[in-house]
Amino acid sequence: MSKFFLKVINILVFVMLINCGKKETVDIVIVGYTEHGPLQQTVRAVKDIAAKYGEKIKLTVMSMETEEGYNYMVKHNLDAHLNVMINGKYKYKLNGREVVFQWFEGQLWTKEDLDAVINNIINPENKKQQE
Repeated sequence: MSKFFLKVINILVFVMLINCGKKETVDIVIVGYTEHGPLQQTVRAVKDIAAKYGEKIKLTVMSMETEEGYNYMVKHNLDAHLNVMINGKYKYKLNGREVVFQWFEGQLWTKEDLDAVINNIINPENKKQQE
């Protein structure tokens, strides 16, 4: 084998070893009437769970009352007053049921549901509850 070919293989192996330990990051978007009083508790609940994961979470909060938020909701066909998009989706399977991350925390979904979905995305090797 040529020295060049061996160097390329060594570089590829090195890059693969560096990337092996990396966990996936999760993109969370809270969009809707995020500034309305009754929804503040739900926005805080999402922020609390996201904070638990630190830099593994990219959290964006958009108000439906801004052009950016309105356009995001239209683009993703969202019509609930509050939507929590996790990697571009708001519906996930968890414990054999569909969890819909819309409206108020505690109605269709809980903080524990959100935590489980995020944990399963970040740590797929520990995936136990999500189907």
